[in-house]
Amino acid sequence: MLKYILREMNSDDQKFIYELQEEYLKTNLSVTILILKPFEEFFKSYILMDLKTYIILVDNERIGFVHITKEGEIGYFLTKKYEGKGIASNAVKDMLKLHPLKRYFATVNINNTRSTELVKGLGFSPKGIIYEKITNN
Repeated sequence: MLKYILREMNSDDQKFIYELQEEYLKTNLSVTILILKPFEEFFKSYILMDLKTYIILVDNERIGFVHITKEGEIGYFLTKKYEGKGIASNAVKDMLKLHPLKRYFATVNINNTRSTELVKGLGFSPKGIIYEKITNN
């Protein structure tokens, strides 16, 4: 497996985080971000969520990030080039060690098999299903 480093996010990482989430939304697998707000507005709400965010680096290149809320909700994003290599799973494990809690949770799109396998591999169990209805309003 590739060696990676986790480091805390800084303001220089904001554009990378925004663009990675923007690219991910094109896959239609997101359940937590349905519409990406404009950059400034996105990071105002990102800061209000009080996320602890870590950038994943391989050879000093940003390849993704993981984050966690105070309540224990986790999230993870990787560039396509590094998907399927076990990096996200290991980065989440490392992040959980940095933030020991009794309970963690993740919201995963039922069609996102990679993400489903990732959380199951980390010991998460299915808890419920989220239903969505989109209207033209």
